[in-house]
Amino acid sequence: MEKNKRLSPFEQGEISALNQSGCKISEIVRQIGRDYGTVKNYIDLGENYGKKNPGGRPPKLTPRDKRRILNEASNQIVSCAQIASRLQLPVSRSTIGRVLNNSPHIEYEKMKGKPPLTSTHKANRLEWARKHMTWSKEWDSIVFSDEKKWNLDGPDGFHSYWHDIRKEKIVFSKRQSGGGSVMIWAAFGSKGRSNVAFIKGTMDSTGYTKMLQEHLLKFGAKMGGRKWIFQQDNASIHSSRFTKDYFLQKKIRVLDWPSKSPDLNPIENFWGILVREVYKNGKQYDNVNQLKTAISTAWVKVEKATLQKLVDSMPNRIFQVISEAGGSTKY
Repeated sequence: MEKNKRLSPFEQGEISALNQSGCKISEIVRQIGRDYGTVKNYIDLGENYGKKNPGGRPPKLTPRDKRRILNEASNQIVSCAQIASRLQLPVSRSTIGRVLNNSPHIEYEKMKGKPPLTSTHKANRLEWARKHMTWSKEWDSIVFSDEKKWNLDGPDGFHSYWHDIRKEKIVFSKRQSGGGSVMIWAAFGSKGRSNVAFIKGTMDSTGYTKMLQEHLLKFGAKMGGRKWIFQQDNASIHSSRFTKDYFLQKKIRVLDWPSKSPDLNPIENFWGILVREVYKNGKQYDNVNQLKTAISTAWVKVEKATLQKLVDSMPNRIFQVISEAGGSTKY
């Protein structure tokens, strides 16, 4: 476990994302691979982390400052960092969070629900987990993939948000108008990543296999080694007869995958790192080309060590599925 080395920007992003999602410091330490003191120091210092002379302790908030913070969280969906930025308060995210936590009217709520799991889903997940529970270095050969939509005006939703319990809960619906979007496909493994594939329109099995021909076959060995195995979810175009015939023709080995299991795919955490970078400080985009450039830039900036850490999380994901009898994990 590394000590005394400064956290990279993406490590800082990982810690912030995990901290805001409610993970304990001990769990963040395990996932990030850094010592307890380094992680706690970053969380405590927030935006002052890494500054040689931050000027002592952050100035104390006045009663008026605290009222402004509570009012900001009460009236809109914001993160602690956004509150500090909008109100121009020279304090850390954790300080903002403590003010909100101390309020009897504000609570931190999960907003993104996980896919509902039936008894059949749970049984299949449990069977799959038991089948792979002895895997360790085998995961280094897996190429994990997924599609993701990106919006010009920000992500589809925060994982959690501050909610004033005196008010009705906000109903988050799909956008009715305004704001373009970009759909991408990408993959990564312990040894590297693919290029980002930008998807135009609705994709069918033919389009999917053409995309794999260009973006998977060129990078498969670079991502998972000579004996790489491809992972995908069970979307219809992924599991169609046409796509299965393509895999047979190209001799691509495909990992069996349980339905309703995004929590088992570490690329979901990769997306989380990218979202924080692409939409940093509430960033929005004027056009699709700007957004594409930001996504591509963020994708290649993620350090290779982070890729390995994400892959190394697989045994723990499987352990959690078994512990939950096939139920959802915290990932």
